Amino acid sequence: METVMGSKKSNKKKIALLIAVVVILGVVLFGTATNYMGALKIKTGSTSGTKIASVPTTLTIVGSTVYSQEDQIAAQEENNLLIAVFKATAIGEDWTISKLSFSPTDSGGTNAANLVDCIDSMTLQDGTSTSVTATKSGSIFTFSGMNMLVPEDDSIYIELYADLATHSNDGGGLDSDDALYFTLSRNDFEATGTTSGKFTAISSATTTNATYVYRSTPTVANATSLGTSLIAGADQEVYRFTVAADSEGDIILGYMSLQTVVSGIETSNDLGYDISHWQIREHGTGAILGEGGYYDPDQATYLDLTMGGTTDGVTIPAGTSKTFSVFTDIYEDDDIGTMATISTRIYEDRSHEDTDGLNNIVASGLDNMIVGIVWSDLGSASGSHGTGIDEWMNGYKVQGMPVSYTTLS
Repeated sequence: METVMGSKKSNKKKIALLIAVVVILGVVLFGTATNYMGALKIKTGSTSGTKIASVPTTLTIVGSTVYSQEDQIAAQEENNLLIAVFKATAIGEDWTISKLSFSPTDSGGTNAANLVDCIDSMTLQDGTSTSVTATKSGSIFTFSGMNMLVPEDDSIYIELYADLATHSNDGGGLDSDDALYFTLSRNDFEATGTTSGKFTAISSATTTNATYVYRSTPTVANATSLGTSLIAGADQEVYRFTVAADSEGDIILGYMSLQTVVSGIETSNDLGYDISHWQIREHGTGAILGEGGYYDPDQATYLDLTMGGTTDGVTIPAGTSKTFSVFTDIYEDDDIGTMATISTRIYEDRSHEDTDGLNNIVASGLDNMIVGIVWSDLGSASGSHGTGIDEWMNGYKVQGMPVSYTTLS
């Protein structure tokens, strides 16, 4: 009998020791209050009785080259515009998302109340044929009643589409240069894991790409009708391009810069730049719209379409386009062994500049003068127009940009 009792005591000690080891391993591997499963982090504790799914990489902005969303510009009343892409990832189990909410915000995920009037409506797609329309409450757009499956150890992409509102031109609502980002709301959320159960909150996430909205927007394209032959002599056409205005409103073109690469020829008599030898004209009429010069250190040509401030720029009426021709003097240099060529394209603006006066936008460019295009949508909240009004933008993300070189030889 003593032997049996001793054996039972020994077994109890072994069981207690085994439990202790399991507890220690649980603390080391999973923590006391949080279970970590790869990229998925689920808090099993509670906050005011609410289960919280804290999923840093479950709903994130796609930054890969496989599926990336970049900054963009858009005109008022544009419909079904892709404005944001989120990525949902499930680790360790299947997850079904039934509710998601988003707000239009600034890049820091705040000030939604100032931007919500830019959006008329929003829809969501997850790669299936199903499209869900949001309900709007205050500054929050909520998608509910969904059955969005995120398979175990896999990802899906969540696309947000918006119908933009009418331009208000009043300092509120949709006004020129509003920058829209989108933030996933923390508490307007529901998802159910196959083993973890239902969760009603999630870590917030904000898109890194902006949608800049305007009254109207331009589209730029090279004009292929110029051909490829270079003719030496005074006053020769070396570049031709077209600018179209969105149907929502007029566009004003005030200034532009061209990347100009030359070989075997001289431009402006090699004087660095010479204002009298570069002109931009309306193709077909020959009307002189602006003048400029070639700046050799940067291989750039700048063209002022306000004629030195005597006009407010060139108007392109809503829904129409204008074709422009650039002229200069072309002379072959002394090196007879080098083929004479000139390659020209509109300079690419690679970063956004907030709306400002025309001269300030020009000064923000390379060497204080090289900006691809400076344009206005007549969208100042004051309702005024002019080169000194804060209504001018550079060519960042203008449709059609960057254009390719036009080469003449």
